[in-house]
Amino acid sequence: MNTHSVYVCYAADGEVLYVGRTSKGERRVRQHSKASGWWPLVETITVKHCETLQESKVRELELIRLLHPKFNTQILDGVQCPDDWTPEQRLAFYARNPLIGKVVR
Repeated sequence: MNTHSVYVCYAADGEVLYVGRTSKGERRVRQHSKASGWWPLVETITVKHCETLQESKVRELELIRLLHPKFNTQILDGVQCPDDWTPEQRLAFYARNPLIGKVVR
């Protein structure tokens, strides 16, 4: 069974650097440490475990919208959902989140 998690990476001063999701936490941390130029700035990582992949996708989008992480490059414009969502999932998401706003970094 996979554990779906959403994580937030913080700098020493509390600035939110990155929000992501994974089902393989330690592997994802290793990937960031090798490939992400912002990784040396990370002081703290918080993790929220989710019951389903769907829940982790929604939580990640919500946190990106709310926290405006410095190094996320995903654009949230009220019409973009994860590609594998069904039409019903998209409609339900937008019904709960009518004003998503934009995060462009």
